[in-house]
Amino acid sequence: MSQAREENSHCLKICVHGAKGLMKQDIFGLSDPYLVVYQEVFERDQDIADIETTNIIGKTDTQKKTLNPTWNEKIETEVDQDNEVIIFDVFDENRITRDDFLGRVAIPLSNLGNEDISEKSFELGKKCDDTNVSGNLILSFAFVSKLEREISRQKCWLIDTVHRYRLENQIQILTNEACVDIMEINMEFNDEETDYFSFDDERKTLKSVNFLTKVQLVRRLLKFLFETSDISEDDTTKLSAWFHKVLEENLDLVPGILSKLGLSDPQFLIPDNLNIKCFKTEQQMFPKYVVMFRTLILPRFKSKRSLRRFLNDWAETNQEHVNEEKDKTCEQGHDNNGRTIFINHNSKSVHYEEEEEDVKDEGNVTKTVSFQLRRNISLIDPTLWEGDDDDLIGSRELNINEEVKDIIVRKELGTLPEGWEEKVLEDETILYIDHRNEITTREDPRFLDPKIAGTKTKFSKDYKYKYEMFVRAINRLS
Repeated sequence: MSQAREENSHCLKICVHGAKGLMKQDIFGLSDPYLVVYQEVFERDQDIADIETTNIIGKTDTQKKTLNPTWNEKIETEVDQDNEVIIFDVFDENRITRDDFLGRVAIPLSNLGNEDISEKSFELGKKCDDTNVSGNLILSFAFVSKLEREISRQKCWLIDTVHRYRLENQIQILTNEACVDIMEINMEFNDEETDYFSFDDERKTLKSVNFLTKVQLVRRLLKFLFETSDISEDDTTKLSAWFHKVLEENLDLVPGILSKLGLSDPQFLIPDNLNIKCFKTEQQMFPKYVVMFRTLILPRFKSKRSLRRFLNDWAETNQEHVNEEKDKTCEQGHDNNGRTIFINHNSKSVHYEEEEEDVKDEGNVTKTVSFQLRRNISLIDPTLWEGDDDDLIGSRELNINEEVKDIIVRKELGTLPEGWEEKVLEDETILYIDHRNEITTREDPRFLDPKIAGTKTKFSKDYKYKYEMFVRAINRLS
């Protein structure tokens, strides 16, 4: 591009509002108009009708069955105001035949001047003499300098980054809470700035250098706010709820966490004074506290329990031996059918699901969810629950022979119901035979008693239907 053209180069914003009074081309019904915008080179002594339209810069949607379409579509393009023309062609869309021409508006940019034009009506003209056209096209034009366009683009990048990474709280702290909304902040981009980002308290303006790409702006902004660009876009509402719940339930963690963060006042850890973010990668394994923006950056966690264990180890408090005691109270084992069970030595009960409390978000409501208790019995005599870890019943590493285990199970479950027989095969598989109904199964019939197995789980109708269909298929095969 020559120097003269660079001086006359602007960014042109075009808004195609709509059209009125278009020519009816369809035999049945109204037209289905759409508009195509061209940007072509134009010489002063050249006839506009002779310009070949090849450079399409925009196209509107088709408005069905109307002679007064409304598009309200915006187009932005770099133009040479002295040597270019913008051409608007309106067509009627046809499914089978070629689209019908409804009119043209050709505007040499040199005729527009430097003033903005708002919703001006332009009469549609003919492309050649044998065409019939009618109606007007409603257009708006606005010229923007390259500098204004660059500032607008950088501001859009910044606003999008703030919303995507949820940085509203950090921006409010940076601006001394002068602006509640990021859209209200005055922004200034200048290559002469020495710092990537700074805030002018007197002018209430956020200053920044010009960035070539959006990626550069995102990385520099995150590094300015958190001293690292390794920040995740994840919503940390759940993580924040877990963190404060763990501190509420384990107050002895507070001194150790304050010491690790270099803080002295516990008020820094209350929800209103602390912002929670998390690292994007798993390389960062230790929390980071940014004093200026009151933000604690944590690794990612899948549950409140994993967060609690991490804080216990990281804070190096006396909570470690408490965790060991908790681990001893719950043990994982397997029943006679190979299913995983969890034995709670405190309550002397057995569960098919590990007991854990977790926090789930439903809108703005936070509730505690616990697993269903499938069976709540003691497998052995209460006096046998005392002892070392190697002597605890329910673990794979049991040092109790099969005879003792059978005695314990019989004592707890009682005898088989009347008409049932237990049979052990050569491969030690246990079968239960119902002589009354002539049925053989691997399920212990004693577990059908609600007093032993607990209440039955309510399955959905869909599951019940699938189960019945499965049983029918098995019966047909047999």
